[in-house]
Parts: sequence; structure tokens; C-alpha cells
Amino acid sequence: MSAPAVLTAEQLTVARGGHSVLDGMSFTVAQGDVFALLGGNGAGKSTTLLTFLGFIAPTRGRALVFGEDVQANRAEVHRRSAYLPETASLYAHLSARENLAYFLSLSGTQRAAAEQEAALDEVGLATGARGQALDRYSKGMRQKVAIALAILRETPLLL
Repeated sequence: MSAPAVLTAEQLTVARGGHSVLDGMSFTVAQGDVFALLGGNGAGKSTTLLTFLGFIAPTRGRALVFGEDVQANRAEVHRRSAYLPETASLYAHLSARENLAYFLSLSGTQRAAAEQEAALDEVGLATGARGQALDRYSKGMRQKVAIALAILRETPLLL
């Protein structure tokens, strides 16, 4: 039995600025797969992500997340998805622990301190850094905090 599809592109076509950026793209990513979009500037990587997040409507075809058409069910797709941009928007004056507590409270998610520490363990953030303000962190350390937040929110998809 194969794993359920997490992402599906069906003849996905997107035009931007008067020209086709994606032209009939089709693929399926199953649960548990790691999938990478590779290409130079202008190849359509960001356009693909923005289409799967529902910020750009396809000209033709469909983008599906967990079998839901992104354009028809944006709220459900957003509820079940986590997006991690290249630069995570966290508060530099707060520590990793404080950022997690703050953003979890905003999303209405309750997690015990032990669960938060376990998520930080899972992403490999050094124990000694967890109480320090993020303005002392490298970009990679900040990304670890953002990934820990996605884990704690229990979003099954991380883009």
C-alpha cells in the first residue's frame, strides 16, 4: 500500500507577467517523502510554492494538498500546512523558549515546557542557547526554532 499523497500537481500551469512560468507541471509527493525543487533563478521554484500555498492561482491545472484543491479550500490547506520561508519571522529580542511560547499562544496551541524542549532537542538546538535572545543566533539556529514551532503546532506539512 502506498503512502497518501501530500502534494499533487496536475498539469499545473501558471502565467506571470504575460509569460508562462509553469507549463503543465505534474508530480505527486507521498507522505514521508522529501522533495526538492531545484533550478536557477526564474525557474519557477517560488511560483510553485506560492501556488501550493494558495497565493497564486493556476492558469490551468490544479494544486492539491492532502487531496484538497488549494484554490477551492485555502483555509483548510493553510490550517494543515506550515510554511518556512528562507528568513523566519521571529522576535530577535526574545529567546527560543519565549518565541515558542508566544507563537504557540497566538495559534491557540497549548504545549508543556517539556514538549517544547523535546522539539528543540529534535531540531538540534543547543541547550545553552535556548535562553539567549535570537539576535545572538545564526540564521541556521533561527531556522531550527522555526522548525521546532512547526513541529509543536503538529502541522503535517512543512514547505
